[in-house]
Amino acid sequence: MSTTDAYVTTVSIIMGHISYSINIFTIIFGTIGGTCTLITYTAAQFRRNACVFYLLCANSFQMISIIVPVSIRALVGYLGDNLERQSLFFLLFISLLPHILMLILCLITFLHLKKNKKSRIAPTETVTRNSLMNRFEAQLSTILVSQTIVGAIFILIRVCSYEHSRDSSNFYAI
Repeated sequence: MSTTDAYVTTVSIIMGHISYSINIFTIIFGTIGGTCTLITYTAAQFRRNACVFYLLCANSFQMISIIVPVSIRALVGYLGDNLERQSLFFLLFISLLPHILMLILCLITFLHLKKNKKSRIAPTETVTRNSLMNRFEAQLSTILVSQTIVGAIFILIRVCSYEHSRDSSNFYAI
């Protein structure tokens, strides 16, 4: 075995440990941060605010999106598989599950707030009330659309990066 092979072996072992450590740190600090946010949003003065309820649900799905995929990635890395033999559908499912749940939450929140919007807007003139309700619906629609677009862009970047790394590793393996 040459010195270069020994260096390559050492570097690959170190990189494996670094990847595993990053996953563990992400799980630990993500869970701690999410728990602190949950404690903050469940305080008595925030309980009746619809926006805080939305943020509380968003934080819950954020914690799910940290715990589930990163745990799977950490276990797969610890057990010795580097996901190159996994199908693209498995990886898409891991990536898409939290985003799909978040989109469903956005739609439920939008429908709930739209149904109860009359009680949320102070009694004023009919023209002003209609203007406020239209602005409220436009803001909710903007939030929903922008969140969907940004989530889709990040998923596409992740999938394209994965496919590029698979293609590059297969190209050099030939």
